[in-house]
Amino acid sequence: MTKEAPSSTNKQRQPTCPHCKKRFRTKTTKKVYCGSDCQKAANKQNRRIDQMDRATNSAFMYVLAAEVERAGTLQVLQGHDVTSLTELYALYKRYLRANEYGDNRDYAMSHIAPARGQSAVGLYHADNLVIAPSGMNRSHGVKHFGHGLSIHRAKLQSRHEVHKGDSRAATIKRIVQFLGEDVITEFAKAVKLQPSTRHKTLSWLHDHLRPDVPEHAEYLSKLDGMSSKALTTLKAKLQDRDGKGFKLMTQDVHPLDIFAAELQRHAVIRPDLQHLAAFITQCTQRVNHREPFILESSLLPDLFAVLHGKELSDVAVTLMPALQQMAALGNLALDVPAFAPVEVVVAALPMTTVRVLKTFRSFADDLGEYLPEMPPILKQGHTAANATNSLPWE
Repeated sequence: MTKEAPSSTNKQRQPTCPHCKKRFRTKTTKKVYCGSDCQKAANKQNRRIDQMDRATNSAFMYVLAAEVERAGTLQVLQGHDVTSLTELYALYKRYLRANEYGDNRDYAMSHIAPARGQSAVGLYHADNLVIAPSGMNRSHGVKHFGHGLSIHRAKLQSRHEVHKGDSRAATIKRIVQFLGEDVITEFAKAVKLQPSTRHKTLSWLHDHLRPDVPEHAEYLSKLDGMSSKALTTLKAKLQDRDGKGFKLMTQDVHPLDIFAAELQRHAVIRPDLQHLAAFITQCTQRVNHREPFILESSLLPDLFAVLHGKELSDVAVTLMPALQQMAALGNLALDVPAFAPVEVVVAALPMTTVRVLKTFRSFADDLGEYLPEMPPILKQGHTAANATNSLPWE
């Protein structure tokens, strides 16, 4: 029976500190670092590496990679710091909640300044995004009514280009370099960023599926194209569980609730929306969301347009009557927001009098020597009498 080795010995050791790379003397077999400073610094670095690993393998970073690929440039993320990334992450979580965490795709992260505009590219910042019904977002296309954040295409740099087909892992690595490791690490720590369920499930399956087993080899060839639910079910099957998985308890989300929250958020940037935001928020509390009027009127399209940069005066003609009807339905205490519609002023054009010299020979005069009789309207006297009248199209 062997005895446990003692933790210390009289013989000195000269190991190398893994942090500062300097050799030091010690009599204990357990000492790894040369001192407490190196040990604390190493622990901090290990935590930093762990946070970076969690961040780069998170669903949120995959979303950022997809967006820079869509825009074709890393520069749609320019200007981000820990605070702005935290705001964007909060918006992303509300977007997931609106879509019942993947059970549907009713809502989209819609750009105010379009991601693929002709002259400018919309940034992927919370201040340039609106959670909106997917159908409205598709119909909106690349229109830009105003406001939002963008970068002019002339300022895009070729070294930041992202091409379709680039691996997501490589794109995420470039994002980290573009924004800075310090920013990503602090952000991941602030929001407690975790690896995505999909990534963890994929990692587990890659570790447990054997290529030499025909059935497993078939699974391995299809993993990347499988949905997250299918991957979870496959993992449960391999673990001999029922595979039904866990269903999140969610509740129906109404577009009016979404727009109320978005109006409150954007009113910080656009003070002109504050009264409207307060009014719509009260409507969500007092008006039955199932009122056919809400879906049949121009209310939701007008709110969508306002959130996407249109001025309130541009939609006043249709929005104000809708708000008045909402006030009547909910018996609201707040006054209906009032904003004047755009007045189209047509400048009066000065009337120009065209005078015709009496020596002018009309076409009828030229024909006179060929025609025996002329109709009264073509006689010279008639032409002279109307010489000072304005022409009808002047």
